Amino acid sequence: MHSIACRRLITSHAFHSAMMDPILGAFEERMQQVSYQTPRIPFLSNLSGTWIKPGEATAPGYWTRHLRQTVLFSNCLEELFRKPDRLLIEVGPGNTLTSLARQQGRVGIKVFPSLPHPREAAGGLHCALTALGQIWTLGAEVDWPKLHASETARRVSLPTYPFEHQRFWVEPDASKAPAESGPAHAPLLQATGSIHFYRRVWNAEPLTQRPVTRAGCWIVLNDSLGLGNRIAIDLKADQRHVIVVDVGSGYRQVSETAYTVRPGVKADYDALIVDILRNGHSPSKIIHLWSVLPEHSAYSLKEIEDRSFFSSSFSRRRSAVMMLLALILRSSPIGCSRSLTSKSAILLGQCCSVLRELSLWNFRESPAAASMWI
Repeated sequence: MHSIACRRLITSHAFHSAMMDPILGAFEERMQQVSYQTPRIPFLSNLSGTWIKPGEATAPGYWTRHLRQTVLFSNCLEELFRKPDRLLIEVGPGNTLTSLARQQGRVGIKVFPSLPHPREAAGGLHCALTALGQIWTLGAEVDWPKLHASETARRVSLPTYPFEHQRFWVEPDASKAPAESGPAHAPLLQATGSIHFYRRVWNAEPLTQRPVTRAGCWIVLNDSLGLGNRIAIDLKADQRHVIVVDVGSGYRQVSETAYTVRPGVKADYDALIVDILRNGHSPSKIIHLWSVLPEHSAYSLKEIEDRSFFSSSFSRRRSAVMMLLALILRSSPIGCSRSLTSKSAILLGQCCSVLRELSLWNFRESPAAASMWI
């Protein structure tokens, strides 16, 4: 069975339906006793869907058909919308007609209820004044003397305040002056006036020798291109203890120095760190290479997120004191503009934003890779 939303209507009879047939004759006899006059204010007929005609409004048979036949409300709205910028106000309790008018699919329709629904707690005066204020803000003319005819309206002076400008801007921290190793950017063209154009250049510098620290083990989140294997060989040659972690269908300890985890599952990282500590090793550095992918890889965005954004987040949260080295493969040579893909930018964005939260972290970007460490 289909679930169809419904609501009991607050009404005494099912008007405009076959349930009205037994009373149509008596109703028309009653309407023949009424004295009719030609309407002075134009209105739309729900029976015809257009403007009422004088002969229809004064005919008893018209009102009998109006009681029984279909209400052409949508046709009446189409006739109203022939003139743009109309303001529609529902006169009567509730917002049924307001809702029906908004369902016509017209952009920018302006329709307002003027009385609350019987189940609403709001007062009638409050709802009416709210509708009046809404149409007034849209340009409708209001006869204010008639509105306040039965009361005394007085002007209320609001308290003023001094414009004492105070600056509360948080100034950035003073940055250290860069080392004098040449300009970071070389001017390409200087036009007239104060407009300058630059292009990015790269200056070759010798590697900075860091103190050798062999305490703790290295965790290599291994890629499929062989980069992680070469790094592991070099670390082992330097007498470092290396644990290689590959992407797998589940968490598994292949050997004392080899594991598999699911990149997007936090529990696998927790189990990995626990087993490494249980085996007597203290992880001190993580080399994140799962974001190093072939240039034209067929990985989905979800897989890219698991391999880059979530994997680095889970590993960093599980071991906050460790160093995290994240690499992003680039294909652009030195001196050329970036060719970073949108998928690879997921990890680069995390590298840049984490610096604003963790002051002990550092980040360096190169044309071949992006790295972050602590």
